Amino acid sequence: MFWNNEQKRSAQLRLETLENRWCPSVTSGITEGTLTVTGDARANGVRIVANGDQVTVTTGGRSQTFTGIDTVTADLRGGSDRLNMSFSGNASQTLNVNVMAGTGNDRVFIDLNQLNASASVNLNVDLGAGHDSFRLMNDGLSANASLALSLNARSGNDRVALALGTISDGGSATVNVEMGTGNDVLSGRFGEVNENANLSVTANGAAGRDNAYIYADTSLFDNVTLNGFEHVFWRIVR
Repeated sequence: MFWNNEQKRSAQLRLETLENRWCPSVTSGITEGTLTVTGDARANGVRIVANGDQVTVTTGGRSQTFTGIDTVTADLRGGSDRLNMSFSGNASQTLNVNVMAGTGNDRVFIDLNQLNASASVNLNVDLGAGHDSFRLMNDGLSANASLALSLNARSGNDRVALALGTISDGGSATVNVEMGTGNDVLSGRFGEVNENANLSVTANGAAGRDNAYIYADTSLFDNVTLNGFEHVFWRIVR
C-alpha cells in the first residue's frame, strides 16, 4: 500500500469588525422644542429625567440628552411597558407632558419632586386598555407654581395613586381622573393647602367596582369630588 504525503496547509484565521446593527425598540427625536419618545409592540422600559429645559431619555442601557425642551410626548404603543419620569432637584421649568401608554399592562410613575416658584407642569395621561397602574408624587408647590393632571385610565382593572404635598400661597393644583371601565382603585394623599392656594380634584368611576381611598384633612372635603365609586374611604390626616 502506498501513501501520498501531501503538504498540509495551515489556515489563517482573521477577525473582521462588523457594522453596528443595534436596532432600538424605543426611539427619541426632537422637533421645535417637542421631544417625542416612541415605543413599539414589545414591552419597553423607559426612564426620562427632566432638569430645566434639558431632558435625558434612557432605554436599553443607552441614554440621550436633549436641550431646549418644553414638551415631552411618550407614545409607548403595545406591550406591557414601564415609564419612569422624574424632575431632578427642585423643578423650576414650564413643561407639558403627554403620555400614551397604549395596550398592555403598563406602569407609569411620575415624580415631580418640589415645584419651585412660578413653575408650571401640565400632564396629560392616557393609560389605554389593560390592567394599568399610574403613580404621581409631588413634594409640594411653591408660591405661584401650578400643576394640572388629566388622566384617562380606559378599560381594565387599573390602579391610580396620587400624592401631593403642601400647596403654598398662589399655588394651584387641578386634577381630573376618569377611571374607565373595570374594577379600579384610586388613592389620594393631599397635603396642606394654604389660604391663597387652590386644590381641585375630580375623579369619576364607571362600570365596575371602583373604590377610592383619600388621606387628607377634613378642610379639604370641598376640594375633592368623587363620582361613581362603589366605596369611598376618607382617612383624616392632619
